[in-house]
Amino acid sequence: MKYFSILIFISILFSSCGTFQNLGLNCGVTLSESGCKHEPHSCDPPPKLKTQKAFGEKSTLWTDKNTLKVYFLDGSTKQKNFVRKYMVGWNNLGNIKIQETSKVSDSDCRVSFKYSGSWSYVGTDNKYIGKSSPTMNYGWIYDDSDEDEVRRVVLHEFGHLVGLQHEHQHPKAGISWDSTATFEYYGQQGWSKQEVIIQVMTVASVDNTNFTKYDKKSIMHYPVPATLTTNGYFVDWNTSLSANDKKWVGTFYPYTCKIIRP
Repeated sequence: MKYFSILIFISILFSSCGTFQNLGLNCGVTLSESGCKHEPHSCDPPPKLKTQKAFGEKSTLWTDKNTLKVYFLDGSTKQKNFVRKYMVGWNNLGNIKIQETSKVSDSDCRVSFKYSGSWSYVGTDNKYIGKSSPTMNYGWIYDDSDEDEVRRVVLHEFGHLVGLQHEHQHPKAGISWDSTATFEYYGQQGWSKQEVIIQVMTVASVDNTNFTKYDKKSIMHYPVPATLTTNGYFVDWNTSLSANDKKWVGTFYPYTCKIIRP
């Protein structure tokens, strides 16, 4: 079935995260401060809204390499330098490294700034995307973007690249969503009910994920306004890697030790 899905994918052009979810591929999205006005499936929370501990699906962790190569398909020098500055924030936390390449043929991740929203394919799902298509997009990083927002969104999207899912969907998060308020809030940003269910309210399976305990400070957590929960629970915008984000990388991408005998 997996090979059948890959063949279907090859026959269509890059269109939306929603399309690839239908093929069994994951697409992590991030909201922007102004919300998502064009392609809601391609967004992460608006820079003012954004809880669980880090976790990732077992099937999307990189097991065949420890260097992930990034190629820029487009973008100004300033835009690319923003991404270069913060994408390496995941380096040296475990046996996984993010590195720029000048050859698209060598790339594991291809970055664009041309499409709406900010999003990334998750972990090894990137392998099923054609080399001419973007696997990560920054629809609201401009030459004059706010540094804190750039750091937040770049760390978040590259968290998806190394295999992390959204923290608010952590198996142990236990967020008591007010469905009516949540649908209305995201609906104002252009999201359908199905997209809200998939990207916000669905809880990941314990059996299919690698996770530590829930972490509301995770960079992978959407902000959660108290008005969207039934018990007043809330999560602020997180703009830096939490201690648990770092721990997750070291745990699931461990360094191997070699014994050198004299």
